[in-house]
Amino acid sequence: MEGCPWQSIEINLGQFDLYGMIMCCQSAVGQTYTSVSNLVAIRGAIRYNQLTFGLDYRII
Repeated sequence: MEGCPWQSIEINLGQFDLYGMIMCCQSAVGQTYTSVSNLVAIRGAIRYNQLTFGLDYRII
């Protein structure tokens, strides 16, 4: 979370022994990500105030 001073979302798409993608800026909104399998880990981190996020997913 070094580049994200207040809050972030971490999305791990398959290699769970490593960290996932950490996102905290508007450029991550609307992006499409594909997981390695049917398991995805999502974790929120917050240092100040509150964190709200939305998630749309599709199973193929």
